[in-house]
Amino acid sequence: AVFAVAMVAAFLYGWERFGHVQDRVNNFITPDPTSQVGYGLTALSSGGVLGLGLGSGFGKWGLVAESDSDWILSVVGEELGLLGTAGLVALYAAFLWHGTRLLLGLRTRFSLIVGAGLLLQVVVQAVLNIAVVTALAPPKGLPLPFVSAGGTSLMVLCASTGLLLGLARRPEEDPVLEAPAATSLTHRGVPGS
Repeated sequence: AVFAVAMVAAFLYGWERFGHVQDRVNNFITPDPTSQVGYGLTALSSGGVLGLGLGSGFGKWGLVAESDSDWILSVVGEELGLLGTAGLVALYAAFLWHGTRLLLGLRTRFSLIVGAGLLLQVVVQAVLNIAVVTALAPPKGLPLPFVSAGGTSLMVLCASTGLLLGLARRPEEDPVLEAPAATSLTHRGVPGS
């Protein structure tokens, strides 16, 4: 309850204090066709089912701002169409599916918490970017994981995925099951043990 009240208070403070917060919320509620959201939606929908063809889109040539990072999904929709966009969303769904299956196989609570954090870092960022481009959420400035340009974001996401895969490969020690083996090795060769 305290967190919810604090979030509402922070939103109201931002609404009253900063004009760009009002602009983003107003643009989210009623998107202007000449705004970044409007241009992104236009580019996303202009591809149709099959798209204009890879490299044939016009949105990336200045119509859509940040078309190589935050709004790259609109360029994918324009060039690859609904099928290409659905394929990209299916790849994120497969990432979530296999990551969840990996998490269900972990035995320690620490590994589960770390793995869930690493998995959610990728999936939540993808969901928020897709929601922004499709005008389901106000613009936030998040890149689309593994697709958007940007070295730092790509390095962090690759490291997160590598750590997640490392959790799957690492044999997890169970201290209760390992204790008898350690005790028997320590007393090996000692008479009367």
